[in-house]
Amino acid sequence: MFDAIRKVITLVARVCDGLRMSEWRQSAYNLRKLKRLYRTAQSLKRSRAKKKEKVEEKRARIAKAHRQYIAQAEAYLEKVRGTLDVLLSTNRLSVITYDTIKHYMRHAERQIDQIRRRVLGGEKIPHSEKIFSIFEEHTEWISKGMSCFKRNWNFSLFMLALYQCGGKHEKEEEFQSGTKSCHH
Repeated sequence: MFDAIRKVITLVARVCDGLRMSEWRQSAYNLRKLKRLYRTAQSLKRSRAKKKEKVEEKRARIAKAHRQYIAQAEAYLEKVRGTLDVLLSTNRLSVITYDTIKHYMRHAERQIDQIRRRVLGGEKIPHSEKIFSIFEEHTEWISKGMSCFKRNWNFSLFMLALYQCGGKHEKEEEFQSGTKSCHH
């Protein structure tokens, strides 16, 4: 969510600065404030304590940090909406810039919803709803963690090497054992 809000604030501040409007003159401060809340929420980890009251205390701190982060992000989005209304009513905003700002606002709103559902509601977000990069939306998550089967990993590397070498590799066994690589 931080990247989406950062892009929105940066774009709106740049437009306002170019038009000599003072609404976003403190945009750098706003971003630092939001980043501090983001880092606080990010740094809190689930408790591994055995005592139920310790676990609940930690869970409450995590929820509080995320609520503060979300509240600040929503306040900035509301301020952006007001600024966009002014810019549109005075016909001082290009369609491309408006579309770009709205694009990142939609990402921020989606991420706020997912944070509420995941952190505050305890829901598991379905993989189909996840976006791994707001800048490269086609990005997919291929695997998490280490592969359990070394042979499968080596086979994947071998297939990649075959692709890079144009499908010509003389000794497949040597490559799979790691003793030979493909070089032109």
